[in-house]
Amino acid sequence: MKQLFFIGFLFMISCTQKRDFDIPKNLGNEENEMLNDLLEKLDSGELTKVSFVQVRQLYNGREATQIDGKLVISGVVVSSDESGNFYKEIYIQDHPTNPTEGIKVMIDRRELHNKYNIGREVYLNISGLFVGEANRGDGVIAIGGGEDNDELVVMSEQQSIERVLRTKNTFEIGEKTITLTELMETHIGLFVTLKSVHFLSEEHGQPLVAAKDWYDTQREITQCIENTKTSFLLETSRFADFSDMPIPNGAIRVRGIITKTYNGSDLVLALNAYEDITPDDPSCSE
Repeated sequence: MKQLFFIGFLFMISCTQKRDFDIPKNLGNEENEMLNDLLEKLDSGELTKVSFVQVRQLYNGREATQIDGKLVISGVVVSSDESGNFYKEIYIQDHPTNPTEGIKVMIDRRELHNKYNIGREVYLNISGLFVGEANRGDGVIAIGGGEDNDELVVMSEQQSIERVLRTKNTFEIGEKTITLTELMETHIGLFVTLKSVHFLSEEHGQPLVAAKDWYDTQREITQCIENTKTSFLLETSRFADFSDMPIPNGAIRVRGIITKTYNGSDLVLALNAYEDITPDDPSCSE
């Protein structure tokens, strides 16, 4: 049964169309100069590197807050907008293989994967930028370029050119395996692997995004550990190029970014690509 699932799964993937792009290997002189200047200021103490947790603590919980101080964060990109499941945002985590925290960065530019490819190391000069929630109360604290009616707004493309600086390093992103029972809000922004999970049997074969949903659909996934079944949600955007792909049967392994629903009511997993769903050994009966 698992073999039949896998053959069918490969067929589904072969039917999808992917947009090819060249991962940028070299940085322009201007970006190199800005990055070198930032690193020199870090060495001299003119700029201070802080953790993502310290950045979140700058948010007062009510309105988007301007960052006071000459501060820098760094990390590696773990999201991709190539499939359309993310829009004008990137997620970065603090380490490629052993991450402890992640954060969302909002940028007013499409096709961000062409510049900020998965695994790309980036430094962000966040001095004078803003920290807050794009949808007030959703619980996803992010970095942006300004505020409007107390909510965070995206940084302009010019701001991103000056503030979100790539290095020449692109790392392989490690597999951070986590169980559904362990997932909590501190995992927001991290790229994680969920093993031996199942979609609901009554939804097998249905498209990931339901026909009735205009924007996104949350599909329940379950996992059994020590005879205890735990549920979680996988969220897919209507604008993802795999939104019509079928929900697979059998046990799967799924990789994606932990974030939240638009209104912040639930934690969800968001895929970079349909290929991040693969067959796995079952954990429980469906």
